[in-house]
Amino acid sequence: MSLVRRAVVALLTLVAACCGMAAPAHAMPGPEFFGLNAQPMLKLGFVPPERWGPYLDAMAQGGIRVARVDAAWAFAEPSAPAADGTRTYVWNRPERPTQSLDLVARELAARGIRMLPVLATPPSWAAGPGTRMTPDRYGDFAAFAGAFAARYGSRGTFWAENPGLPAVPPTDYEIWTEANSANMWTGRSDPAAYMAALPAVSAAIKANAPGGRVLASVGWEGFDGFVREIYARGAKGVIDGVGFHPYAPHAPAILELTIRLRRTLTQVGDPGLPIELTETGQPVTFTGPGGPRAGSGAVSDAARAATQSLTGDALARSDCGVGAFQVYTLVASESRLEPGGEGYMGVLRLADARPNATGAALFAAAQRWRARPRSGLVLCGEGATAPANLLSLNVDLQHPKPTCATGTVTYEGNPIEGAFLVLRTADGRSSRFEIDAFGKGEVCIPDGPPIWSFDVRAEVEDVAASPTYRCPVLDGPCLVVAQATDVAPEPPGAGCRWSLKPKVLGARGSRAKVQAALSCAPKATRVPFAIAVRERGKTRAGKALRRVTVPQGTMRTFTLPRRVGADDRVVITHAADAKTGVPALTATARTIGGATGDGAEGCEWKVETRVVRRKRARSQVRIRVACIPPGAKSLTFTASVLRKGRSKASRVRMVTLQTGREQTFTLKARLKRGDQIDLLHTGDTRRGTPRISSRATVSRAAARTMG
Repeated sequence: MSLVRRAVVALLTLVAACCGMAAPAHAMPGPEFFGLNAQPMLKLGFVPPERWGPYLDAMAQGGIRVARVDAAWAFAEPSAPAADGTRTYVWNRPERPTQSLDLVARELAARGIRMLPVLATPPSWAAGPGTRMTPDRYGDFAAFAGAFAARYGSRGTFWAENPGLPAVPPTDYEIWTEANSANMWTGRSDPAAYMAALPAVSAAIKANAPGGRVLASVGWEGFDGFVREIYARGAKGVIDGVGFHPYAPHAPAILELTIRLRRTLTQVGDPGLPIELTETGQPVTFTGPGGPRAGSGAVSDAARAATQSLTGDALARSDCGVGAFQVYTLVASESRLEPGGEGYMGVLRLADARPNATGAALFAAAQRWRARPRSGLVLCGEGATAPANLLSLNVDLQHPKPTCATGTVTYEGNPIEGAFLVLRTADGRSSRFEIDAFGKGEVCIPDGPPIWSFDVRAEVEDVAASPTYRCPVLDGPCLVVAQATDVAPEPPGAGCRWSLKPKVLGARGSRAKVQAALSCAPKATRVPFAIAVRERGKTRAGKALRRVTVPQGTMRTFTLPRRVGADDRVVITHAADAKTGVPALTATARTIGGATGDGAEGCEWKVETRVVRRKRARSQVRIRVACIPPGAKSLTFTASVLRKGRSKASRVRMVTLQTGREQTFTLKARLKRGDQIDLLHTGDTRRGTPRISSRATVSRAAARTMG
């Protein structure tokens, strides 16, 4: 692992935004899409070889069947070639089991796990300073690559010598680890040196393992320029894919890096080249709650679980041509034995090989993918993901303030960092808050005119979404109005659609008469109710006897199919309906009864009942339901006159109008044809009224009357 990547693992990363580009169609990944890196366990000694079994068993049982491992040149060829060119490779090293490539291959194959080898690490006789390889040894490195493919590849001697093992030869061979990193090739990013060695290595692998694919290994830092340079030096046709390591704090950032790489490959003329994510991950804390942001410290294992499982699920279904998603690492030392936080990146517990939260999430993701592979996420191509193809987020939404909502967002039960809580209003305002590593966030209505309700959902754009909730500005719960795969219905806006219709009337003398009708018309004009009877002495009503629909603002009489006793109660109920803005309503009647509730859309809904006794075995019940704007039975308006040909109106008087009535008032102004009357109510959030304005023009007939 590179120093650069360790810095990223320390979570000091900044991800640049990128533009989406059209990409060619890519094949859907196979069942081995999910994989794990196993290098630390195999080579560092904190798990002795005799105890590898439980960890590899847990991996295989979890449905993950690809392990990325180090195939160190230094392990296989510790001595330089003889003077006559004879080479001696040592594949089985029982005296040093952690350096025995045969042992690694045997342990993996016994469990049906495929090896993804990383060919790197020259022996001392071929190495320069640090990890670099001297140019005169590039041919020796190619010879080793060919010998490794001949040993373990599709026609490998290892499988012939071990007929009792399942034959799971490597399909991909990653050349070096992050060749663009400062310490992984020549002490600096050196695309010229990499391309000087790569063609011969690629040819040697393919000659000895037909069908084997050669991956260029690229870390996240500065990958754009490195990829452009190796293509300028002939990489196209030499490599069969890119082994990419997009270390980043959270899922959206990892996806952004992958989209950028696809964009770069398109620009260099290789848009169909497969991308294999062969390393990604992050360190976590296994004690305490963890940090609030992955960019500022280790987060909880649950937060990492959501990050890695959502990223894997999204890339598997995407149009980015990603063929593998391999997390670092299978198990770690859970100590400072490994640098840069790597000791806390394991997905199995060191103590007992059981999966932690991230391990359980990855195993579940691998099993979901094997059972039901799907496509449909548009990340690298043009257009947007169809709602039906989005991954599903869950949000536990609360409504602690009239104009705000708070939520805890999870993916498959774990808190997801980097998603957004998004608020939208009927008049086009919006607010976004990036969810932290606890999955928490708050959104509030931006400043502007009063509004009656707002919609909230959690989302990762074009990737995942939660159901949409509609929250009233007045007291009341947020209710689901659309599932993640559905388009949310248009918000009712004000629930009461306020309208003001003034007209100028003729009048004698120097005064003019104006008539104005002010109304609040609820969008929900028909309200369904269930009717039941609660008998004398009982605490609960029986089953519903009838279901009736009552037009808002009217009285309806209907008959129950039974007689209501003198001390019985008629109970009518309406379940809350977020789509119409009508809250839960309940009324109980003996002779006259009623109940009120604060409407989800700014009206105080009131329902009244009356039981009319009849001589026969049945009883009549009357219901009246009304939506009364709270505190807004009358509204104050400013009346102004705008003279024809002028740009500024003159205020004349204040006018109070009753809702639902036509009223006439007098202006102390002589009006001429073409003059205009402006009426304005500025809005009052405490009373629940929006800004209301209207204008009337003096007609010819009205002007003649006034003359």
